[in-house]
Amino acid sequence: MKLRILLFISLIFFIKLNAQIGFEDYTIIDESHAVWGIKSIYVIDLDGDGDLDLIFGSSNVGINKIGWYENLGEGQFSDLKIIDNEAEDITDVYADDIDGDGDIDVLSASQGDNKIRWYENSNGEGEFGTENIINIDASEVQSIHASDMDGDGDLDVISASSYHNISWYENLDGEGNFSSEKVIHSIPSNSVYSGDIDGDGDMDVVSTSYQTISWYENLDNHGNFGSEQVINENLEGFAIEIYLTDINNDGNLDVVSASKSDRTIAWYENINGLGDFGDQQIISTSQFDTESVHTNDIDGDGDMDVISSSSSNFSRIYWHENVDGLGNFSTSDEIDTNNSGPQLVFTGDIDNDDDIDIVSAAVEGNDIIWLPNTDGLGSFSTRKNIHLYTRDPKGIEANDLDADGDIDIVVVSSYDDKVSWFESIDGEGSFSSQYIISNEIDAPIQVQSVDIDNDSDLDLVVSSERGKIYWIENIDGQANFGSVNYISNFSESFDIADIDGDGDIDLLTSDPIGRIWWIENLDGLGSFGERQDIPGNGLGGVHSADIDSDGDIDFIASGRNNSNGFVYWYENLDGQGNFDTEKIIATENNSFSSNFPADIDGDGDIDVIVGNYEIAWYENLDGLGNFGPKNYVSSALTGPFPIIAKDLDNDGDIDIVSASFIDNEIAWFENTNGLGEFQYQYPPISNNVDQVDFVSAADINNDGRIDLLSASRGDDKVAWYENLGSLGNSIHGYVRLDSDLNGCDNKDLPVSNALIITNNGTEDFATFTNSNGNYNINVNEGVFTTSISSSLPNYFISNPLVHTSSFVGLGSSDIADFCVEPDQTINDLTISLYSLDGARPGFSSHYQITYQNKGTTIMSGNIEIEFDSPSLEFLNSSIPISSQTANSLTFNYSNIEPFEIKTFDIEFSVNTPPVVEIGDILFFSATINPLNNDINEANNFFSYNQTVIDSFDPNDIQVLEGEEIYLEEADDYLHYIIRFQNTGTASAINVRVKNDLDPNLDWNTMQLENVSHANRVEIVDGNHVEFIFDNINLPDENTNEPESHGYIQYKIKPKSTVDVGDSILNQADIYFDFNPPITTNTVSTTIIENLSVSDNSMESVSVYPVPSTGSVYVNSHTKIVKLQIYNELGQLVMEKENNQGVKEIEIHKLTSGVYTIKLIDESYNKTIKKLIKK
Repeated sequence: MKLRILLFISLIFFIKLNAQIGFEDYTIIDESHAVWGIKSIYVIDLDGDGDLDLIFGSSNVGINKIGWYENLGEGQFSDLKIIDNEAEDITDVYADDIDGDGDIDVLSASQGDNKIRWYENSNGEGEFGTENIINIDASEVQSIHASDMDGDGDLDVISASSYHNISWYENLDGEGNFSSEKVIHSIPSNSVYSGDIDGDGDMDVVSTSYQTISWYENLDNHGNFGSEQVINENLEGFAIEIYLTDINNDGNLDVVSASKSDRTIAWYENINGLGDFGDQQIISTSQFDTESVHTNDIDGDGDMDVISSSSSNFSRIYWHENVDGLGNFSTSDEIDTNNSGPQLVFTGDIDNDDDIDIVSAAVEGNDIIWLPNTDGLGSFSTRKNIHLYTRDPKGIEANDLDADGDIDIVVVSSYDDKVSWFESIDGEGSFSSQYIISNEIDAPIQVQSVDIDNDSDLDLVVSSERGKIYWIENIDGQANFGSVNYISNFSESFDIADIDGDGDIDLLTSDPIGRIWWIENLDGLGSFGERQDIPGNGLGGVHSADIDSDGDIDFIASGRNNSNGFVYWYENLDGQGNFDTEKIIATENNSFSSNFPADIDGDGDIDVIVGNYEIAWYENLDGLGNFGPKNYVSSALTGPFPIIAKDLDNDGDIDIVSASFIDNEIAWFENTNGLGEFQYQYPPISNNVDQVDFVSAADINNDGRIDLLSASRGDDKVAWYENLGSLGNSIHGYVRLDSDLNGCDNKDLPVSNALIITNNGTEDFATFTNSNGNYNINVNEGVFTTSISSSLPNYFISNPLVHTSSFVGLGSSDIADFCVEPDQTINDLTISLYSLDGARPGFSSHYQITYQNKGTTIMSGNIEIEFDSPSLEFLNSSIPISSQTANSLTFNYSNIEPFEIKTFDIEFSVNTPPVVEIGDILFFSATINPLNNDINEANNFFSYNQTVIDSFDPNDIQVLEGEEIYLEEADDYLHYIIRFQNTGTASAINVRVKNDLDPNLDWNTMQLENVSHANRVEIVDGNHVEFIFDNINLPDENTNEPESHGYIQYKIKPKSTVDVGDSILNQADIYFDFNPPITTNTVSTTIIENLSVSDNSMESVSVYPVPSTGSVYVNSHTKIVKLQIYNELGQLVMEKENNQGVKEIEIHKLTSGVYTIKLIDESYNKTIKKLIKK
């Protein structure tokens, strides 16, 4: 069930009949699927389903991934599945049963952090746990292997390091707990392998070191190795890879090697089975810069052949046949050529047809492919993709390709030359993994689906950046596609239509310089004739339509001619493709980048929409192609392209959809009266796209509403946007507190921030009550049940529990009031302290205190603020002070109602150096009294440690709890403040702040503390939060600096499932009007068990439990040697000192109340904590 939350604060709300519709975006594939710089591959059955999966390790520009692709059967692979993305500069991966539980685990080596790790396959189906470290000091480790080195029946690990050692690590218990490093030989090495070289029943080791190949005898089957035995120390090239296999079928393990620069692939015969090796025997020296080598029986003749790859700019894969089973090899057989650069190779039966296929991956790119062995004899077909990804998607099409009644998606991506499709799994918007149709078209950019060959299924027409156009046949109507059929060159933009009225589909095309042709489908079977020239210019694209209402296909074209932009239409004079010269629709000084034909004004003829620096439309006045003047639509988008027209709001008229490559936005414009008066709809469909190139429309989820799709190259994303329909009905009401238990009326207190949820059985909508207790929820048609959510404290009862509303059609509203009754007397006060700007030496610093009554009774008392003196000097506050000391302030409050939130501000002056230096920590605490009888005394106290800075970004996010919290603190709130400032040169009319919550945050616990300006908040799917400040009119800093700022304060709890090591990230995107977003810094809070800060840090010292009745404990990485406890009057009441460290102090003799603890470490660093004695 999808949850959509709309929070309204100080918002005046109204509904019109043609109400705004909503959209929700779903990513089909994006850059998160990308894998670049593959350093190692391994093929094995990872999930125990009987077919071979692929494991890889990749590292590129700081992005590191260890992952795998599941073989779904017959060589069709799943999406990327990540195992780890923390290993740095990965060099090798390997897989075997490390913990002896019968499934396949994964090993990795990474030279960036000098670690060897393994990952447990926790369920045998490819679900992996966190890393298990084998070695954290394997300097520049290059290669790993697993074998039973000590004869105890479990797998140990061998490694080679280019820095110093060949080593092994004993699996101590067979469950993956390893010993420290055991050095076999202290020599730089880049490849290692193991096997029984001397036939004595134990595992020996072979390795390469620069220009030397050597082996090491396992002397006693316990991992005690002999000295180096050189196989060849005179290689002319740098040895890069080595294998042990029986090349000549004599039962002994021979050595196969590959070396760079000398282009040599060779083998060495184990002459007597005892490890005495013969001279180098050349397999090949013909390939340039060998990159990788693997061995297997490629042709099924019972002997081991060799596969290799070269690392030239146009990488090649070869196989070398062992022609007689004795190690005599044929000349190299080139089986694949591509432009992906250096390649890795591996072998295995990928499609389960009992022969050996080849797997390859690009070292410097993102290609991971396999080559099917078509006959089991070494004849290979074209490459098939394993890595599923679209690089630079340019075109998208939605249609039912497999004739199963739902909408599938076709995508063309120019960088990787792919035409691919995604099958609709359930007809509701869930899509399969990517299926590759073709990668033979160079830089495809546009695709349309249509029945080219009149066999009643949907074929594809594709154009490319290279000016060529093709069609691909849907062979069986089930989306099994044939080969690519060339149609013509000099074609880039195209449209499809029956130009000559003979009942088949022809093509209308324009080339990159604007020339226009049409191409006839000669026989209705996809045999196309020569281009037929149409005088004109179509640089901005061509679209076919019956402009003059005579029943044949005309077309429109737009672009630039000399110095003027133009929009023309061309009449099909005889319905057979003989076109008249251009007829002017419009000319302007600016080039028209896009056009689209549609009946905008509902009069039954075709009007024309155009885009350049703005969107406009031209009315077809008489249905004969005589066009009126320009009708302005909008200039909200910069350079709108492309443009399409559909009835998005189901009101019977045509709306406009457009996208901006520059603004990174997809927007729609409502045809408000059906006659062509348009209104830009805010918020847009999406501004979560980067360099969007194309939009399309279709009913993706079969709900009767037109959804949208997009392809954007900046984030390599293909997405669809669900049309949620017109939210044209309203459920509204109030929530009040029946404190006198006689029923709710206007005299009762409003309940603010109560979460109200309504659902119609399939979708949920929700909102929070405002400060007056009122709420309003927009819904669509159906029967809705509305209630206060479970976030209402359990000492209140809702009356009624639920309310039912039924809507048929739009424009209706229903009232659902709720009366909240307390069933017990509860005191519960909370307090927080936020910094409104940075603390800088010599400047003033501003803070806000936020406090709330969460109980059932009216409360009065005082608030105590303690601060770091003499680092800070109090200047003023927004409410009067009741008392003051050198380091404390006391404020009185009275009559705070249940559910009420209040705030006040304090200003301090930050002292100058040397008293306050950059990097110093300022200590604050806030306590709200009374504590007695408070149900939760812990939230009556708040502490804040602020780092002194030299400057700050006015658009930022801060988490008050800092970079680390203890696991026992994970049930408490994290407090966030998002600060923004208009640093432009004019007032910002609207401001939006987008804040996607980390998956480890529980959105159900989110509470707004305070917001600087009237706004509304929308939360979608529980993690997409947007604060919307409509008509804020925020002045720029040059006009009114103090008023140019705004902020958002909220608190939220981590999920109950967080554990030690989890990190919670948070950042925000801030939009001022239609400007690109300002992305804030990213804050991170990590869950820790023990302190992971430097020895001299006091930032994360913890005192617990709070509150306490007996002993109090100190948790600190640095040694606390002195502890002092002060009462509320600032008097020292207890002190403990121990040079060996203070870990515990007994406080049972102290009277109940709030105390301050000063902790001092052995370097005389200090910190202050708050203690509550019950």
